[in-house]
Amino acid sequence: MTNSASDDKGGFLSWLTGKYPQLSGTQAKHLLDYGDLLRDATERMGIVSRGDKDRLFSRHIRESLEPALGEAMGHSWRVLDVGSGGGLPGIPLGIVRPDLHVTMLEARSSKVAFLERVKLTLGLENVFVRGGRMEELNGSVTGVWNCAISRSVKWNPAMIRSLRECVAENGFLVRFGAPTSEASSGVKIVPLEGSSERAVQFWPPNAWDALPNAR
Repeated sequence: MTNSASDDKGGFLSWLTGKYPQLSGTQAKHLLDYGDLLRDATERMGIVSRGDKDRLFSRHIRESLEPALGEAMGHSWRVLDVGSGGGLPGIPLGIVRPDLHVTMLEARSSKVAFLERVKLTLGLENVFVRGGRMEELNGSVTGVWNCAISRSVKWNPAMIRSLRECVAENGFLVRFGAPTSEASSGVKIVPLEGSSERAVQFWPPNAWDALPNAR
């Protein structure tokens, strides 16, 4: 491991201890092990941008554990991670919140295989992997999730129609983006700690038609 990668992991662990003092040693180890699996897969398969391989913990996993995100989710909620990719933010959320039921939806078979490997390696019984696309889901078949999350999905009308069927009426969609994006649409914006460029966005159903790239 390079010095920069070691610093990345050490800095994240210090942050984690301060923000999540209730975590068990096993949960903290699972987060670190997940980051190592993600780095290895990035080297071999490009799961995450190779330019980010030395800040997987400080950028990607830390962002996935933004406290406002977990605080918005009730006990035992069903959470859908749309376009999960390498498992961000679904896997970190599933580790720190074992009460959540997290479904990771991913269309690319290579990434589905990686997510299955992570689930089995870490023994995450509350995390589920589903291959496919958002527009293929039907709430009457899959059931209804309390909320959905996406970090880098480009939405279209078919996906939004499916989202409405699959997420509870009082649910919401969580995205990541610019702190001021769509503030006038009733979207709650929570800037990420230490970042002037990134924020967590909470989108109520009446704002979904205004999602970027939706039309």
